[in-house]
Amino acid sequence: MTAHQDSSDPADSQDSQPTQSPAPLTRTIVLAVAIWLAGLIPLTLLARTPDWSVRLYELAGTDSSIRWGDVLSEASVLLLVGLYAAVEVHLLISHLRARTTGWTPVITYAAGGLSVIMALWLNLALKDAYSRVRPCHLHEVSSICPAPDNWSFPSSHTVIAFAITAALLAVKPLLAWVAVPLAVAGGSARVLAGDHYPHDVLAGALLGTTLCLGVIALSALPSGRRGPDVRVGPPVRSPRRST
Repeated sequence: MTAHQDSSDPADSQDSQPTQSPAPLTRTIVLAVAIWLAGLIPLTLLARTPDWSVRLYELAGTDSSIRWGDVLSEASVLLLVGLYAAVEVHLLISHLRARTTGWTPVITYAAGGLSVIMALWLNLALKDAYSRVRPCHLHEVSSICPAPDNWSFPSSHTVIAFAITAALLAVKPLLAWVAVPLAVAGGSARVLAGDHYPHDVLAGALLGTTLCLGVIALSALPSGRRGPDVRVGPPVRSPRRST
């Protein structure tokens, strides 16, 4: 056998290695944009107060419900925030104890937390843009209504609740049986408290959920394709073969 046959061309070996295609990057961006459009398009259609929302508000906003609506909405959001913080601590501790090099769950969860802040900021911008007066200023209800320039559409409490819920379910889907009822109760309580129309709550749920999911989708961009988590530990010595 000749030396030419034994040696391999380095250029050939490099060419044989698969190159990373930009297709995953493009698909990730398209997916995020599609998710955002799926939320923003119906949100825009809900900007005008529909008749069905007014009728539901008049049925739900009774004096008895207003008494505990504010308490329920605040409690639901606080419980979701506490649940989010507890899961974040659990993920970090589990990751450090497992001694793995993969940070995918932690990065995904951190992106979800960032999306909550982004959703709240965007929601405030939309409120100023649409300038929808709260229903408690237009209907005779006994609630303590916020200031007239504290606009109604979309509901900030609902945006926060559903953005946190989407972040939780992206990492811990089994928490759906806790997080989803809390988010629904928190949003519905805004109507019962007399502070929002039902369509304000629906718009807040769409905004919080879709913005969070889109940000989580984009969180895969910095590292591209991620491999499985690799456990880090002392090298394993192979047993010495007896002769």
